[in-house]
Amino acid sequence: TWGPRLVGRAVTEVSRRGKWLSVRLDDGSYLLAHLGMTGQMVVAPASEPRQTHTHFVLPLDDGATELRFRDPRRFGSLEW
Repeated sequence: TWGPRLVGRAVTEVSRRGKWLSVRLDDGSYLLAHLGMTGQMVVAPASEPRQTHTHFVLPLDDGATELRFRDPRRFGSLEW
């Protein structure tokens, strides 16, 4: 799982090229997301119910928000 590798990491850069999102972390690693045809990456309140087809949730350090990846058609992908 990615959990232990993400604990304590800070995001240093976020960029986008077409449907690719690149999130660089302070240890030099990247989280790459391809949005596919219908994918969405959103920051939402943790108290807000998750929409259907939410396939990845990353709690943020403030404890009140989450990074969510939602892809109804499942053409998108996440890679470490």
